Amino acid sequence: MKKYSSIITVIVSLVVIFTAGFGAVSYFAKADDLNTLKLVMNYGFLEIRAKALQERMWDLEKQYGIAKSQWPAHVKTEYLKLKEEREAILRKLDIIYAEQQKKGKG
Repeated sequence: MKKYSSIITVIVSLVVIFTAGFGAVSYFAKADDLNTLKLVMNYGFLEIRAKALQERMWDLEKQYGIAKSQWPAHVKTEYLKLKEEREAILRKLDIIYAEQQKKGKG
């Protein structure tokens, strides 16, 4: 009788462990979900940064006028850096968007 009791205990234990493991895997986020969340958050942060850069560029245009040829050298340099960073961010956003579209269609 002890032998059957031990076998039943082992079987029940294995079933409990298997069920708990399966439940944990189902409950917690999968790697794809985390990668998608990371992409979405990164996209949002990049969008916010691009908007902030654009606003700073507009502020410089308002302050110094549209004719950039008459701007002081340090302002031109700042403006060009802002423009380059914004364009780089927009390229990254395009890449992220294209990747998400491929995943959505695939």
